[in-house]
Amino acid sequence: MSAIQFGCYGNMTTNDAVGFDVGYSTQCIELCHRITPHSVRCHLEWSPVCDWKGLISVCSTQDKARREIGWREKKRRSVTAFEISTEELHWRTLNLTSTTTINVLASDDYNCPVIFLKATDLISVLGLAGKLKRKAENGAKDEWFALEWIPRHMITRLNDF
Repeated sequence: MSAIQFGCYGNMTTNDAVGFDVGYSTQCIELCHRITPHSVRCHLEWSPVCDWKGLISVCSTQDKARREIGWREKKRRSVTAFEISTEELHWRTLNLTSTTTINVLASDDYNCPVIFLKATDLISVLGLAGKLKRKAENGAKDEWFALEWIPRHMITRLNDF
């Protein structure tokens, strides 16, 4: 998989101690207030009015990563791509709300959990299917979201596309 760091997170490189993160943590805020239809729509459609930027785009193929990078560079947004290893992640069920669950790839081996959500599953669970810009919804087919951070040792190399 390739993690992509887009311009909305600044021009940061990886932090050798932490890894790849969005620069702040909202772990104290319940998931249902962070992962919402609005926050997911804003991320996928690249809206300038995102109030919460805790999702990191992760592409499941290098072709998808190349397309995303090319599209964003045309819009003059800075992009950094990292190849990552997800070997340590395991499937589990995550409670988004008291009545809504989603299957995720996750690891609880850290102080702060590592969580990857499949974009299409999130679109379905949040009722966004058919309500997003067509390009954003089609592009989500090969996309995952890392929630706020990816540990340094999961980053295997910087990609030069």
